[in-house]
Amino acid sequence: MARKTLYICQPYLLEMGKTEKLKPGVAITPSTKDAALRRADRLLEMQGIVGVDVVEQSADSELGEYDEPIYLARLGRVPEREA
Repeated sequence: MARKTLYICQPYLLEMGKTEKLKPGVAITPSTKDAALRRADRLLEMQGIVGVDVVEQSADSELGEYDEPIYLARLGRVPEREA
């Protein structure tokens, strides 16, 4: 199988407890970059979602090879990226 570009919208919810912390929701995989960015805007309007990461990643899933993700957008409250 050839390499494929994946677009991922990762929503985040706020988990309440002794401290507030972000919890990842169910990731969505639109088929295009534009669709991913539009979906991220709509996700932020949904009840309970406080942030969304939009990521582009090239992969060959048969070989298990995944390139480093490229962040296209980070909207609302999202976790800090590790360096």
